[in-house]
Amino acid sequence: MTFKELLNSVTFDKVAEYLIKNYHETEYSIGWFKIHFDMLRLMQPKHHDNMNSDVCHITMMDWEDGTGKHLHAFPLEGDYWEHSLTKELIIAPDVKATNAEIAACCIFHTSFYGFTEKQVHNRFRFYDVYNIETKGRLNDKSDYEILANQNFEIIRRNGGYIPPLRVLSPTKKKALKDQILKDMLYREKRISKIKKKMLFRKKFLENYYERMLIISDFVVKAIPALKSGRNYISVDELCRLFKSESFCSVEIPSFAEENIDSATYILEIVQKYIRLRKMENLVLYLARGYDYHVIDSEGTVQEIRPEERLLYDTIYEKFTLSDNRGTGDLIIDVIPELGHQTIIDIVCYNGKPIAE
Repeated sequence: MTFKELLNSVTFDKVAEYLIKNYHETEYSIGWFKIHFDMLRLMQPKHHDNMNSDVCHITMMDWEDGTGKHLHAFPLEGDYWEHSLTKELIIAPDVKATNAEIAACCIFHTSFYGFTEKQVHNRFRFYDVYNIETKGRLNDKSDYEILANQNFEIIRRNGGYIPPLRVLSPTKKKALKDQILKDMLYREKRISKIKKKMLFRKKFLENYYERMLIISDFVVKAIPALKSGRNYISVDELCRLFKSESFCSVEIPSFAEENIDSATYILEIVQKYIRLRKMENLVLYLARGYDYHVIDSEGTVQEIRPEERLLYDTIYEKFTLSDNRGTGDLIIDVIPELGHQTIIDIVCYNGKPIAE
């Protein structure tokens, strides 16, 4: 039996039971395991010659922590997922686990570097920084700053404005400083005042540019949709996110089978699994593989499907404050490569609304 055949023989609900039972704290990311499971089920197996192995050994391994032997799958971590799907599973004689338990063990390992291709890319993108020609001359800059500046160039070329550090709100500056001081209190106790000051500035800029990179990644992603003419928000308006007091975001892709609506698929993920801090304002970026235009009974052109409207309303209600006086904005994008699938980004923030 191959890994792909194993996945096709079980349901995720059964796999989830063993993930939560056998692997500490997986219950907090069970929605991502669901997405990872569905992604692998839809993926076409493809053999690669330069991978670790053509087989995967399912054994009982002693973790040497006094808890006895545990189910183990090797090798899976680090191989291309499409190759791992081709691997024949070699199950040791002393393994008495069900298919669902073996599948839980396998996807625990295949998700080691990330649950989706985007997450894996983000994990390793910093290695590419060392290939940037200017890295040697700018070695005092953090990787976050180098990558953020790349985004800033794209945003400026498309009419956006990047606010300088000096206009960062006092409350945001204080929050960044408090976090750094807390870290330094525990980690850097025996250093001189001069070194402490230098270290403080370095860490402050690193934390600042980490935040700016996260926000600018989203702005860059949304630029094609904003320039397409189908949305009412401008690039410059979206750049108000840089001035937000608080900001959090998550990207959720669908891996829906052909007979399941992709927006409905994401709706189930959001309702069951996704947790975000509630804030005043919301931006929902929604990309699908095709255009949608319907004239309603009042003669108005609708560019959002009923399933997408329900998804937006559910997200707005779940992730904005109950006494909310803020705003909710929707950005629609069309990416033909998505075909039947949908990708959303949920962005929550406190501060001045981006569109008024």
